[in-house]
Amino acid sequence: MVEEAEITTKPNVPIRAMNAIVPMLILAGITLGGIYATGGAALGPGTHELKDIFGEGDSFSSMMWGSLAACVVAMLMTQNQRMGSRVPVQLPCRKLTR
Repeated sequence: MVEEAEITTKPNVPIRAMNAIVPMLILAGITLGGIYATGGAALGPGTHELKDIFGEGDSFSSMMWGSLAACVVAMLMTQNQRMGSRVPVQLPCRKLTR
């Protein structure tokens, strides 16, 4: 059985749909634009049908760039709205001795 963890939020921070919508739009836009750009570059100059361009596009790298852009936008939005809480990070490290 999976237990759900409680997610605490900062008090008096409004919940905005744009905080979810904007990164998703960035992900979709960068991914589709990347597939189009890599597909057009793979086919070379000339006129090509849209299905051929998207068929030749590099979806993996486009998705990676889209994911990176969406994460950066989400982090910037979080910082800009001061939504994050300052929680100290404890890393499980051992003290090295000689």
